[in-house]
Amino acid sequence: MPRNIRYVCPRCGAVYSIEEYEESHFCRNCGSFLRRTYATNQLTRKTEKNGKTELVERFFPYSSFRPFQRKAIDFAFNIIKNGKIGLLSSPCGTGKSISVLTAFFMARELDDSVGRLLALTRTRNQLEIYCRELKRIKERSNVNFVASVFKSKKDMCPYVREDARFKDLNYRDFLQYCKDLKNGTFEKTCEYYDETYSGWKPSWHTYNVVKKIKEIGPLLPDEVYEISRDEGLCPYEVTKILARYADIIVGNYNYILVDSVRKSILGRAGIKVKGV
Repeated sequence: MPRNIRYVCPRCGAVYSIEEYEESHFCRNCGSFLRRTYATNQLTRKTEKNGKTELVERFFPYSSFRPFQRKAIDFAFNIIKNGKIGLLSSPCGTGKSISVLTAFFMARELDDSVGRLLALTRTRNQLEIYCRELKRIKERSNVNFVASVFKSKKDMCPYVREDARFKDLNYRDFLQYCKDLKNGTFEKTCEYYDETYSGWKPSWHTYNVVKKIKEIGPLLPDEVYEISRDEGLCPYEVTKILARYADIIVGNYNYILVDSVRKSILGRAGIKVKGV
């Protein structure tokens, strides 16, 4: 028999060796029938628990947990690590975002095959919460990763931000204007879009800017906007190109719910639409 086998009394917890079990199958203290176990089981569980604690301490960027937050991290970690489907429901302000992000980095640290994280939000404020939490994780752990955080195309358009006439334009009309501008309908084309692409591929200028953002990120959408606009590039298109390299993509629910948006954003980022 393997030497790691031990026999334990289920009533009083006394532990016996194989030799002692062969002499008598009953506990010397209380007379209960002994049960076989493995000495390494408890050690393995303890090692795994300690390893998980070390990972939490590495990636969780705060000094204390909110109520039930540690349980949320453990739950999300097990779901991500084992490739399962889970439902985590908790009120606003309980730290769900940082719990999921911490769990993702923990799982990725243990298994290189863990895929990319797609975080979808309802509001702009929630979107920026994810980005700020990612900044804190990087500051604490110095882990290398790339994040692409999306605001809407209208929010990221330099023409809209710099020309008051566009501010009250509804989103559908803006999309049509953007399309017409790229096609030269107004006897001119979008200078930002033209600088971003060389034919149907990103220009070398764009690749260099994306490389810079990858190195200094994660960045808030407004930070990506400032860098891209100053370089004469379309901020939204730069964000889309950045998504091809991203470990984490953050956007709104439409990136899953709207078929055309899902194909445009996730498909070009190399994420298989059928797998979402």
